[in-house]
Amino acid sequence: MTASELPPNVQEFNEITAVIFGQLYLTFPAPRAMDPEFAAHMLGLPDGRHGMSSGMIFKQVFAQTLKWLMDEGFVRGDGIPALDGVVLTAKGMAAMNVVPPSLSRPLGSELADATGQASTEGGKRKIAELMGDFFGSLMGSFTKSISGS
Repeated sequence: MTASELPPNVQEFNEITAVIFGQLYLTFPAPRAMDPEFAAHMLGLPDGRHGMSSGMIFKQVFAQTLKWLMDEGFVRGDGIPALDGVVLTAKGMAAMNVVPPSLSRPLGSELADATGQASTEGGKRKIAELMGDFFGSLMGSFTKSISGS
């Protein structure tokens, strides 16, 4: 499924997740503040108050994406608000170092590079592809583990 075929909310989630993972990968193991304004600019948006295709405001989508990543154990935050002291967990690092067959480098390296071009259509397509590979391999592993295979 290409970026244009994804529902807007999923595409926005993927793009924001790529920015979060890419930034955390660059500073791992040191925690860092997650700034929605910085993420908005990385994605070529004027600011965090920008309306998204899903109908939500960027800051809302960013906060909900970060919360989901925390709830699922990919990242954790030390501060209040949860935007402070965010770091990849072991689960997040394991996922970031998965090398799908289509990649020659770890996913974290690919995401860090792709988020540097996230404001371009080519960058958005690369993020969609990488996040599709990531969640596809993650769901495959999860399904395999619960089926006992």
